[in-house]
Amino acid sequence: MTAMTTTRAWEAFQQTDRAPRGVSDDVVQSWRRSKWNGVDPDKAEARFVDVPLDSPFIRAAVPVMLKTAELLTGGTACLALGDPNGTILWRWVSDPGLARVISRHHLEQRFVFSEEQIGTNGVGTALESKKVATVLGAAHFVRAFHELACVAAPVFHPVTRRVCGVVNITCRASEANQFLQVAIRSMAADVRTELHSAASVGTKRLLDAYLRRRARTLAPLVAVNDKIVISDELSLDHDALWQRVLAVTPATRFVEIEARATGGLMARLWPVSAGTFDDGVVLEVDTLAARTDEPATATTAAESLDLSPLDRAERAVILESLARHGGNKSHAAEELRISRRSLYDKIHRYGIRT
Repeated sequence: MTAMTTTRAWEAFQQTDRAPRGVSDDVVQSWRRSKWNGVDPDKAEARFVDVPLDSPFIRAAVPVMLKTAELLTGGTACLALGDPNGTILWRWVSDPGLARVISRHHLEQRFVFSEEQIGTNGVGTALESKKVATVLGAAHFVRAFHELACVAAPVFHPVTRRVCGVVNITCRASEANQFLQVAIRSMAADVRTELHSAASVGTKRLLDAYLRRRARTLAPLVAVNDKIVISDELSLDHDALWQRVLAVTPATRFVEIEARATGGLMARLWPVSAGTFDDGVVLEVDTLAARTDEPATATTAAESLDLSPLDRAERAVILESLARHGGNKSHAAEELRISRRSLYDKIHRYGIRT
């Protein structure tokens, strides 16, 4: 798609809000999010925020970016790193002329480039879409950025699997080429590798414990230590969650991880290392758990579920089989002639304590 065609598509969208032909779905969806966020295409500017410029992500990513910078010396490009909110934390520019151009647009440390702030752009759109974003010229939602091309990629932490930052390459729109996408993917992969190497032994031990428990249950899981929280299903505040863990002892079986005032969440507590919280804990979340440190009885747990007579009969058979085999799920599954995975599914479905 030519620059002129993109410009006409941008103008048509601003006037009609309809998806113009020839523009990628990713760009159109980003334009729509930008408009819903109330971004003014003629006046919006990046906003300054006072945030720390040092983090594990920055320490791991800067050496990787500088290696790429060596390859770009003699060209005209800007490399930048942003946090999960789209705030620029680090910047390198190869050419003084380009530096003046991007400084006019505040592509500098501590300025926010989220979609909510300035609409479609490399940093913000990569974070919003959770994938590589290529924004060339008039694909930017804000008119002032049409002279630039940006390619960015989110970086997922190898342990928490959450976005921990974003890498970005910016150049003049007239100088954009296919190398930018190749370079950005390579940089994101290299930063992720550095983050994995920098992860502590304790953090890796926490992840291993989380994965082992994940293989044994379908219930929502949360792994937490004094530094990080890992979860695929739930979003919980790290500090508050860790304080709730520290308020009990490693021998505690159940812990309330969310206040009753907000609905309450109970979880079975599994210390990563027996008898201590030093390496963190894995929490198996169950909203059916009793509000005490004792597991729910078979009767009260069944009564709290909306089960058909057939379901109740199956639940009773599973309980009897588990009791006969001393809680050994492999033996119970074999007796019931179902797979272990199916048995775990039914245990979770029927609120059975093991």
